[in-house]
Amino acid sequence: MSYLDYTNDKYDITSLSYPIDIQSPEYGGNMVILYINVATASKFLPPPNQTYDMKDLDLTRDRGLLVGRPISAINAALSSALNGAMGGLFAGAIGGFGSIATGATAIGGAAAWASAEIAGTTTREQKRLKTAIALHMPNSLNIRYSTSWTEEDTGTTEALSQVGADAIGLLKSLKDVKLSNMIPESTKNAGSTLGNNATSIAASEALQKMGTMSARTGLAGNPKREMVFKGVDFRTFAFDYNFFPRDEKEAEHVYNIIYQLKLHMLPEYKEDTNNFLYIYPSEFDINYFSGNGINQYIHRHPSCVLTELNVNYTPNGNFTTFANGMPTQIAITMSFKELTSPTKESIQGRGY
Repeated sequence: MSYLDYTNDKYDITSLSYPIDIQSPEYGGNMVILYINVATASKFLPPPNQTYDMKDLDLTRDRGLLVGRPISAINAALSSALNGAMGGLFAGAIGGFGSIATGATAIGGAAAWASAEIAGTTTREQKRLKTAIALHMPNSLNIRYSTSWTEEDTGTTEALSQVGADAIGLLKSLKDVKLSNMIPESTKNAGSTLGNNATSIAASEALQKMGTMSARTGLAGNPKREMVFKGVDFRTFAFDYNFFPRDEKEAEHVYNIIYQLKLHMLPEYKEDTNNFLYIYPSEFDINYFSGNGINQYIHRHPSCVLTELNVNYTPNGNFTTFANGMPTQIAITMSFKELTSPTKESIQGRGY
C-alpha cells in the first residue's frame, strides 16, 4: 500500500471531512486530501501519538533548495556574506566615516552570528499530522503555468560586436597588404564597411537618446530588442467550497476544517516572552484521489503554503444557524502557493 492510500488507516479523515460521508460510493473515491506538516519547534504541535516523523514516511517532497539544509553548514557562509556586504557598503565612504564603516561591519558580523545561533535552534524540520482534511473535488479545478520573460535592449551589445567583427575583418585584409603594392580592393571594402557601420551605430545611439532629432530626420534608432528568459513563476491556485452541512455533526466537521486552515496558515511567536521572531506557518501537501490512489490524469502539486483564506458566513445573503449557533451555510476560498517552481524534470518525473 502506498503511504497516500487513505484506506489503510495511516491517516484519519473521519473528523475533518466534507461531506461527512466522503468515502461512500456516491463520490466514487474522488476527493482532494490536504496533509498538514507542522514545524517541530511549534508550540501547537499535537502529542507524538497524533503525528508522524517525516523521516518515517516514504515521502518525496519539493520545497525549494534551501529548505531543510542543516543550519550548521551555512553558519560560516552567512556570517561571511553579511560581513562582506556590510564592509563593502561602507568601504567607499569618505575618510571621516571610516569609524562608521568599521562599526557597521562589526554590527553585521554580530547580526550574522546571532541569527545563525538562533536559527540553529529552529530548523525547518516538520512533523505531519495523522489527521488530514478530506474534501470533495472542487467544482472549479485548474492550474496555471507561467514563465517570466522580459524585453532587453541589445543594440549597444550588438553594436560593439559588429564593430569588433568589422575591425577583425579589416585586420585580416591588411595582412595581405605590402608596402610596395596598392591597397587591395578587399581591404578597401573592409575599411568602408567598418566606417559605414560605425556611422550607422553612432547615429542609432544618438537618435535613441534625442527624440527631437529623430522627429526631424524621420529616422529611428533600432534598439534591437530581444526576449530574455528570467525564470519560472511559482504556481498559485485556489479552491472554492460552499459548505451546506446537513446536520450539526456535519457542521462540526466544517467548523473543525476551517479552524485547522486558519491555525496552520499563520506563523507563531518563537518565544512567549517577546514577539521579535516568527516560526514559519505549516505547509500542506495536496493530493487528488480517484479510488484508492492518486489520480494520475490531472496535475500534482509540490508542497504548498496557504496564503489567503476567505470565509463568508452569508453566501446566500442571509444568516441562519443550527440550534447550537453553527451557521448552516459557509463559503470559503483557499489560495495556495507552491514552494518550488516546475521544470521539465518535475513535469516528466512527477506529473506537476
